[in-house]
Amino acid sequence: MCSSDLKNESRFCSQENPFRHRICSVFSRDGDGISFEDFLDMLSAFSEQAPRDIKVYYAFRIYGTLSAINVHRIVSDKLH
Repeated sequence: MCSSDLKNESRFCSQENPFRHRICSVFSRDGDGISFEDFLDMLSAFSEQAPRDIKVYYAFRIYGTLSAINVHRIVSDKLH
């Protein structure tokens, strides 16, 4: 889960993102929320200037363990 001081500043961990818990857990070094350094790492990985291999690495860390059924369920829950 995101730390309370960064929750409102991070669109990746906002209430609107159905993958927020997974994204935050991937970028959290200590597993107890994201620090400022974790937040910067997350922004760097999602930036347009990030190398493709970094984007692929984090994409598989975030979405790789989710099955298609789980993704469909998460997205459907958010749409209804």
